[in-house]
Parts: sequence; structure tokens; C-alpha cells
Amino acid sequence: MKLGITLFYTMLAITLSGCVPNAVTYYQPSVDGGQLREGRCVPTKSLLDFTIRNSHEYMPIRILADNGPYVHQVALFFSKGSWERFRFSSTDFRIYDLDKKITIRPSSVMTYLENGSRPLTTELYSMKDGKLPVSEIQITLTAKLPANFELLSPSIVIDGEEIEFPKIHFERKVWIGISPFNC
Repeated sequence: MKLGITLFYTMLAITLSGCVPNAVTYYQPSVDGGQLREGRCVPTKSLLDFTIRNSHEYMPIRILADNGPYVHQVALFFSKGSWERFRFSSTDFRIYDLDKKITIRPSSVMTYLENGSRPLTTELYSMKDGKLPVSEIQITLTAKLPANFELLSPSIVIDGEEIEFPKIHFERKVWIGISPFNC
């Protein structure tokens, strides 16, 4: 009986406090000039904001890598900047495993548009009425992402000017702490 009451009050205290002990495995990205941001629920520095610039325009990008239960991905999120049109010079995104020294080709490279998703092409994406033509590019692997890797991307063409896309480094880390119960 005492064990049941103790267990009840323990669960009640956890529920009311809204926080529980937690351990999270995540990827910390890095690139020259990039700025790390914390995730929404758990204070891991797993988001990276950086800017691609040509001589006149700039394009803000956020990047995240994740080994989810079903999807192992690197995702590029695009924001409004001063650009009007962009495209990638090819769809040849690759993952370079820094420990094994091997290159991994993704199982898919998808683009998320206003009206759905489809495989990435080299077509020109244009801003229309201030709306982003592409919100995300998702680079997916069938196997889990390596512990330490670089995203190798084709160059990007912004408003007619080709720019070398930087190599983005990812390192798997573990965070242990207290996080919100309902997040």
C-alpha cells in the first residue's frame, strides 16, 4: 500500500512539475559564419542558421540533421532574403562519413513546395508575391546518419550568380538533463 501511494505521489509530482529527466542524441552542425540555435523543447544546439550571399543578394538557411524513428535526414529550410530566384546546379547531394572516409548517396532528395513535395530538380524556383517557392529540401538516407559527417552540396545559383555551397559539418552528441514532460 505504501509503495502504491509513494508511486502515485511521485507520478503526480512529475506531472505537476512538467519536467522529467531525459537523454537526447542529436547532431550539432557547424559552418563558418553560422550561428547555432537551440531546439524547441530540449536545449540542444541542433539548429544552424547561416546565410548564402552573392554580390547583391542573400539567402538565409537553417539546417538540421536527425535520425528519427523512420526517417534519417538532413533538412535545409529556406527563408526570405533579398533573392528572387534560385536553383541548385545539380541534385547531387552527398554525405561524407568523416570516420570511415566514405561518401554516401542519399536515398532521396525531396523539395517541399507550397502545394506538396516532389524530388528536387535543377529547375529555377522563383519568389511569387513574396511567397517562398521552396520551404525545405530533405536529404534522406535509408541507414542512420554517421556519427561525424559533412553534407556535400552542389553549388547554388542565386539570381543568375553561381555560389559554392559550404560544406556543413555534423557531430553526434548526447544531451542529458531535465526537459518538459509534454514536449
